Order: sequence, then structure tokens, then C-alpha cells
Amino acid sequence: MDSAKRYRALLCSCCLVLFAWPASAAMMEVGFDRAAIRSAARTLPADGGLRVTAVPWALGGASRPLALRLVRFEVFAPTARIVLHTDAGERALPVPENVYLRGEVEGEPGSRVVLSVLATGEIRGLATALGRTWLLGAGVEDGPLRVRQVDGALELEQPGGGFRCALDDIGQAAYRAGDGSADEALAAIFDTSAQAAPAVTPRAGAGPAFDHTAVIAIESDNEFLTIFGGDTTDATNYIGDLVAYSSTIYTDELQTSWVVGDVSLWAAVDPWVITDPGCGLLEFGRYWNLNHLATVRTVSHFLSGKASNSGIAWVGVLCRGGFSANPANFGGCPAPVSTTGNWGGGYGFTSGIDGNFNINNPSIVWDIMAFTHEIGHNFNSPHTHCYAGLEGNANPIDQCYGSDPNAGCYSGPTSLPSGCPGSGQNCGTIMSYCHLISPGMSNTSLNLGVGHPYGIAPGRVPTRMRNHVVATAAGNPSCLAPIGILFIDGFGGGNTGAWSVTVP
Repeated sequence: MDSAKRYRALLCSCCLVLFAWPASAAMMEVGFDRAAIRSAARTLPADGGLRVTAVPWALGGASRPLALRLVRFEVFAPTARIVLHTDAGERALPVPENVYLRGEVEGEPGSRVVLSVLATGEIRGLATALGRTWLLGAGVEDGPLRVRQVDGALELEQPGGGFRCALDDIGQAAYRAGDGSADEALAAIFDTSAQAAPAVTPRAGAGPAFDHTAVIAIESDNEFLTIFGGDTTDATNYIGDLVAYSSTIYTDELQTSWVVGDVSLWAAVDPWVITDPGCGLLEFGRYWNLNHLATVRTVSHFLSGKASNSGIAWVGVLCRGGFSANPANFGGCPAPVSTTGNWGGGYGFTSGIDGNFNINNPSIVWDIMAFTHEIGHNFNSPHTHCYAGLEGNANPIDQCYGSDPNAGCYSGPTSLPSGCPGSGQNCGTIMSYCHLISPGMSNTSLNLGVGHPYGIAPGRVPTRMRNHVVATAAGNPSCLAPIGILFIDGFGGGNTGAWSVTVP
């Protein structure tokens, strides 16, 4: 594996949130066999439980029987639409009939397991426990489920460098968006309305229970579909996996699940002419504000196959409509967003998507990290080095980055979070930049901050994000309602004609 692939394959270890199994859940039990898991998964009802026994893993140096406790959950919204743009016009594609399971390694608090049972019979998944990561995979043939432990030292490390979130290049107090403390100059580029949310502390151990559901609409480019050789089923399955894994983090720490809403794939020449992530975010916002006003979503996210390996997102914009954005704040942009216009909204952008779920290449975890990081901004979180003065604490959570020009962000020499026992010990979190310190990605864990032991009050991140969910849902309850309530009162009506509006 070359160094770029090593870097982009992010180890998601040391996830510290707890998965508490609901006492009322019915339970089926099968062995660690792909045919048995496949058959049982397809017969489970919604929220039905599955216990998988005889799991061949050794945890903590001890050889003992292990089991997985899993529950079925929904990943595609009931009204999700998948549209393929072709030279001959737009074509509706079927929503995949996959089964998704999530849960824990039995008896291992802080563990996390997600399995996808695809309509083809393929099974793939990811598990973390005790700072280790396993990939799970199997084709349609019978036999034991294949498992491979990821070796971070050999596969995942690259000193320094890597993914950058373009928000830290904007010379404004951008991270103050949403809490009412931003100055008027920010009104043109960020949502600065006050969010008077109650002080809610996320509860560890939420498991499959949740209070809210966010609908994530997906836009993409031709390069993204090309990653999958033009196979729309593979592309859609990958989007489902990405949202499934990401949803478990937000369900556990924010009590907010995710589902896939509308998906836009491009076999034809796409409309995206800008490669810079900041200006690309404006181009994306412009297109959707002109063409997708009726599309059901809490936020919309652009997955780009372009190799720029960066991202950007508006801060504090759940359920937010369009607003005016000034390209001068992004250093100036080319047409079609060269002048101020209605380019802002509930949008985020991630490029450098690898799109490869392969048991021999754990790059799926890199995509999860970048995706959840950018949508974390939509949920109103700045980077962790920009938390000085937020959520009742005068200090930033960490000092992993020291060159951010925004007010409230740490400036100075960099170091790993306080209390960290050393490099490569997963001491940073999703919203941090600790991966920019050598040796790289193993400095970061795939969690938001609930129960995280390193840094200064890292639980402020999920608290702030949860508060934004609660405040937004209070004013727009159908936009963040749990599944079952989500698509009533016209919220899920949509407008299929919105896909075909011509952009001026």
C-alpha cells in the first residue's frame, strides 16, 4: 500500500462511547457463519436483536469466547430517491434492499460493531474494541465470516500532512457561528442566529435509542461514480455503509441517528467546474438552492472523488435554508460564484473519498472520519482547538493545531491533548486536528468526546452539537424527528420535478 493510501486509511480505535442493549429487545442467536448471519439478518424485524456467538477474536491478550450483540436499524429514509444523471436524461434507481446491524462486542464497554448484509448476499463490516480495529467481509459463498485485524503501525501511519478542513483558512471568527457572539461581518458567510438551547449532556450508553433523526442528502460528481467503475449499485451501497457507520457515532453520543435521503449520481458530465473546496461549497450551495429547494433533508453533503483530500462545511446549519454568501471571504471565487449570492445553507463538502470497502484495505475508516468531521460542523461544532470560551470553559480542548486565524482558536506550538500517554494513542477526536502531528492518524479516535479521557473537557463537543439539535428541532420538529414521525405533516412530500430545474 502506498503512503497516500496509508494516510487515508484512518484507524478508528479507542471509541469510548457505550452501547447499552435495550432490555426489551427480542434476541435471535447464530454462530459466526456468513450463511447463518445472512439468513437471520433478513428475517429480523425493525429493531430486532441478533446475538452472534463463537467470534474468533482475542481481546486484551485473553483467549475466551466472544459474542456480538447487534440490532437491526434503518439507513435509507422511507422516501429516499436515487437519481442517476445520464446524457439521455435523469433515471430513477431503486433503493438497495440491504440489511444493517449495529451493536457491540458483548462485555466490552466502548466497543462498536456495524454489519451490512447487502442484497447480493455480501457481508461487510467494521468493529472496534480496546483500541483495535477489525474489518469483516465475505462474498456470497458460505463459510465463516472473514475477519482481519488492522495493523495501524504498518497500514495507517504517515508522518504529518494530510486532510485539511478549509474553515481554518478563512480569516474570520467563523467558529462562533450559531451562538450569537459572531460580529456582523460574519452574517454574510455563516449562520449567526442565536441558538438558545438548554444545557443537555449527551448520555453514554444510548445504544439504538435516539431522540432525533437527521436526513443526509448526498450530492456527488462524476469522479465519485468513476471510483466504482460506473457501477451505481456499488456507489449507493458505499454511501449506505458510510452513513450507517457514521450514524452509530451520532446516535451514541448525540442521540441523533442519520438516514440517507436523496442521492445524486453523475454518469453524464456533471455541472461542477470548481476544484477549490471553499468555492466548491458555494457552487454546491448555489446549485441546490436553485434546483433542490423541495428536497427532503436536514443537511446535504457533497462526496467528491476529486483527489484534493480536503473538506469544508457551514457551521450550525441544521435544517437551514439558503442565505447570502460572499466569495471574497473565501479569497475570491470564479464563476458561477464570483459575486455575492444565495450560496449558503445546510451544506458540507468532502473530497478525496476513497470509496473502497475491501477487507484488505481499511480506507473506509478514512472516509468515515472526513465525512463525520465535516457534518460535525453542520451540527455547530468548530475544531477542538477553537473551543476557548465555549460551553463554559476558557480553554481550547487541545492544542493539536496552532495556525488557525479565527478568534477563539489556539495559536502557538502544537502538542497532543493533555493527559495523552504518547503519540499514536488515539488521544484526539473527530473534530480535532491531532492527525497533523506525527505519526498521523493513530493520534485520533473515531468519537466526538463522550467519555474521552484526553484534552480539556472534550465532552463539550457533543454537548454543543446536541444543544444545536435540540434548539433546531424545537423550531422545526419535523426536520429532525425520529423515523416513523419524520415523514408526516408534509415534510417527506418532496417534489420530484425539482431534480430537473434548469440552472440559469
